Amino acid sequence: MKLFDSLLLFGSLGLLIIWSDQVIYKNAGFKDSYFLLMFGLGGFLYYVYRRGIKKLNEKDKDKKKK
Repeated sequence: MKLFDSLLLFGSLGLLIIWSDQVIYKNAGFKDSYFLLMFGLGGFLYYVYRRGIKKLNEKDKDKKKK
């Protein structure tokens, strides 16, 4: 896992944790913490996308070697 992927994954998870803290414990309105949810989910989905592309590239390299 590269440095960017690690930062993306843990940054996204951190935003989701902050969002849940804001909504559950601080009783902040959903509209006030919506950006935390969207950036957290967006970053996590981008991480999953990058991981999938990386796996596809590795499979193509393995097929070319055989």
